[in-house]
Amino acid sequence: MVQLPPWRWLPDAQYDKRLARFVLLERAIGVIFAAVGVMILIGLVYGVLFGEPMPSSK
Repeated sequence: MVQLPPWRWLPDAQYDKRLARFVLLERAIGVIFAAVGVMILIGLVYGVLFGEPMPSSK
């Protein structure tokens, strides 16, 4: 069995780390979009039920 030198694995490890970061970024963006969607949905339901837009905190 041939042993590979340890430096042969470093590029793959870097690629895996970058891929993991990209997946985490995608998940974070998905969570942000979901939160914004829920806020819009709450605003629409409030407007339909009470017939007026939600009061803003200005």
